[in-house]
Amino acid sequence: MEEYRIVPWDHDESVPIGVDREFYIPPEIERVAHEVIAQYDMQVSEMTLITSKPDKGGAIWRIMTDKGPRSLKVLHREPRRSLFCVYAQQWLVEQGARVPALIKTKSGQLYVEAGHKLWIVTDWISLVPASKVDIEGAESLVFGLGEFHRASRGYVPPEFAQQKSRIHHWPKYYSKMIEKIGWMRDLAKAYPDAAGSGQLLSVVDQFESQAKEALAKFENSSFRRMVVKGDPYWGLVHQDYGFSNGQVGEGGIWVIDLDGVAYDFPIRDLRKMITSMMDDMGVWDPAIMRRLIQAYHGANPIDRETYELLVIDMMFPNEFYKHIKEMIFDPLLFMNTEMGPILERVIATQESKQAALAELEREAESYAPGDYEEVPAEARTAPWMRESVGSALEPFGLQLDPSVPSVPGVPSVPSVPSVLSVTSEKADSIAPAKEESALVVLPEIASVADADVGGPIYGSPLASEPQGATPVATVAPAPNPAHAERRPVPPATDIPAIVLPRRAVQRSNRTPRRRKRLASRRTGVRPRRRTQAKPAVRSATRRKAKPKKLVARKRLNVVRRRKAGRRKVRKAVRRA
Repeated sequence: MEEYRIVPWDHDESVPIGVDREFYIPPEIERVAHEVIAQYDMQVSEMTLITSKPDKGGAIWRIMTDKGPRSLKVLHREPRRSLFCVYAQQWLVEQGARVPALIKTKSGQLYVEAGHKLWIVTDWISLVPASKVDIEGAESLVFGLGEFHRASRGYVPPEFAQQKSRIHHWPKYYSKMIEKIGWMRDLAKAYPDAAGSGQLLSVVDQFESQAKEALAKFENSSFRRMVVKGDPYWGLVHQDYGFSNGQVGEGGIWVIDLDGVAYDFPIRDLRKMITSMMDDMGVWDPAIMRRLIQAYHGANPIDRETYELLVIDMMFPNEFYKHIKEMIFDPLLFMNTEMGPILERVIATQESKQAALAELEREAESYAPGDYEEVPAEARTAPWMRESVGSALEPFGLQLDPSVPSVPGVPSVPSVPSVLSVTSEKADSIAPAKEESALVVLPEIASVADADVGGPIYGSPLASEPQGATPVATVAPAPNPAHAERRPVPPATDIPAIVLPRRAVQRSNRTPRRRKRLASRRTGVRPRRRTQAKPAVRSATRRKAKPKKLVARKRLNVVRRRKAGRRKVRKAVRRA
């Protein structure tokens, strides 16, 4: 019998009419939940559904056990992606972060895979939301966010987990924002009779110019030099942090719902927190924004370059884009019903937003500069490298300084001209085979990470070191007092090196068939095999079949058959 696969049930026709789908779980999932509980050393007396995600296929229960209250959760993401989050939560627990501790199964595992999803059990933490009526509650929430980011630095997932990094997506995110704002203008022109069409056309140019101005500042920022530090240097972001996922408990702020954590600059969580608060207030108050940034800085110190990136991120029309982008799915309905009040609120805050950000921008000099090496200019002008391995180490191309060593004990990075000279003769063959070129070039490049992390972050289990490589003496970089408090705690156990940065290795796995094959090999998921359709038209004409030879049949022995029939009749008569 095929194993049951958990799928979203928001459009399931079997759900009874009138039942709230957010507090409904299909019976098959409840059966799987009991099978998962049986793999833990506990006796459950009561299960209460806390919340569910019918559109994604996830749920959380509060279970009463003989060892106290606990939480049972089914993670709605793909198993390999969920593994990244499960081991990240275990890492945070080992670093002393205030996150729920994972309960191990009878076999010592951190999770159970059932229904093609991962299930986890954690301690149930008694929490209360932070105060929303005063600034002190928001400050405590932001301080807890800084503690969470600081503890997450240095995390390296296991090789079999799918690495998730959003650090390299910043340029793409901004470009997509500007492109979709252009779509909004086109849709407003396509529906001139809609209620909000004229109002949108009157302000869309203003928001588009803001986005382009902020993008110009972003391109001149220290983003390129900051990316070279590597994903583990910056740590993890929550991606959905707020008053619901950060609450007050024993010892301070506890961070929950970690099934969406990913690598990113930590200020992305901080920016979302600040801009959402300003949007709710209806006015951008620079004094409150400054207090929130200082509260975060007290828990996780930020340098000048990070502060400048935070201000630039707030300069983009994030609030306008967040609320108005929904019109793309049903433009006429959205413009006639929801657009008017949203635009009025966003437009009303524009003047105070520009004034507040201009004031914060002038305060960048009060933060100490970070320890970021300059990126050589020649490394930015290699188009084939930008395509094949640029997204792995840096989205604008290979930008490593060969003259400055990265980490004590790690050989210096080979100079970019030497790499280009080796591969320039094969430039024509690289374009159609980007995956192979990435595997050839990247193992020769030492990963760049901060000395505080304690050694090279990335390793290459796919290929051995090049033959005849001569180690180069390295010099440890001078310590930076501004980062003295940012040293992460070393892991309690040895963590395996991950496969080189994300896209360099996964680019060859982009096809759906290859992705399914890897999923079945690494997580036990066995996708259904599609049957190949028969061609409608045959490519070649069929050969004519040879004519069959005529074979003369034997004549039937009618006399013998008649005698046999008579004998059967006589026997039947005798029996009667």
